[in-house]
Amino acid sequence: MSFTNYQELIKMSDDIEYMASKLTLPHVNGTIPFILNQTQKNILKELDESDSKINNIYASRQIGISSLSALMFTHDAVFNSGKRIGVLSKRLIGNEYPRDLFNRWFQELSTMGVTTGLNIEVNNKGCIELSNGTKIKFANIDSSSLRGCTYSRLYIDNIETLDDKDIDNFMYSVLPTINSGKQGKATFFNTGHFQNNKIDTYQGINTYKFPWHTVSDPNYLVNVARTRSMLPKEKFECEYGD
Repeated sequence: MSFTNYQELIKMSDDIEYMASKLTLPHVNGTIPFILNQTQKNILKELDESDSKINNIYASRQIGISSLSALMFTHDAVFNSGKRIGVLSKRLIGNEYPRDLFNRWFQELSTMGVTTGLNIEVNNKGCIELSNGTKIKFANIDSSSLRGCTYSRLYIDNIETLDDKDIDNFMYSVLPTINSGKQGKATFFNTGHFQNNKIDTYQGINTYKFPWHTVSDPNYLVNVARTRSMLPKEKFECEYGD
């Protein structure tokens, strides 16, 4: 690894926002640069400062929660050895978005020379294993998805798709899988489900809310204003926050 590549590795390891700026996202016209918006940056800041093992993020629709979640577990996997990471998402039905993003970004980092010496040893639908000993398990959101193992990091996207009964079963089975050490953490992402979420009834979970009006992008606000005029008040506030 050249000195320049080593400098890039250190900078990306210390600064997840910088790493994002070097990556791309799939787009209808090919690819676009992955530039974090201010809300994504605010979420990263809150999570970085949180001392809770379990954090619950509520976010307005269309601010890039799934790509942010993928960025976080990619950063964890590439720059930490011997970790077991669990990634749960409804998106795994169909386009397998989180795993596809990891593979895309790992290749981009490899092309930049940042991951020299780090290889993907296993790559299948449900699991990726890296040569640094880190394993990533991909699964659908289900109470039985993670049984039998403990995890240092859990990322659960689309948690809002579970009804109250399923959330109970999910929490009772998944929470014990979080490593008891200081490094064991879980992050839940709720997109467009601000109200009456049963996760709020569980103790020991830090909750952060990022409704539509906290987003600084003018184009986003114009689009939301158009949507607001077409939706019933209750549905809009549930999906975008009040």
